[in-house]
Amino acid sequence: MKNSKFISYSAILGGVFALTLTIPSSAQDQTSANATYKNAQKEVNEQFFQELDINKDSKISELEVDLAADDRFHAIDLDGDGYLSDRELYLAVLKQEEAYRVGIN
Repeated sequence: MKNSKFISYSAILGGVFALTLTIPSSAQDQTSANATYKNAQKEVNEQFFQELDINKDSKISELEVDLAADDRFHAIDLDGDGYLSDRELYLAVLKQEEAYRVGIN
């Protein structure tokens, strides 16, 4: 069950970033988009690690993953019913897209 929380969170995060990508029109645009994406992904990975490493020991324990997954789940579960609806996931994706756009610009 604990691994499924992390896998679910990873899937949500991966899906959010997949939705934020655009298809460039030329090879130069593709190269620029790849560099931008790699830089953004590196920043996201570093931020994600820092968020998970609650006790700041440069290691992430299973408990830290569980706590982070619970926090993220509850942040997305807007009505607090213990389930994520399509609408709640959609709003979470929109929020993440906006944060991604602001971070790149």
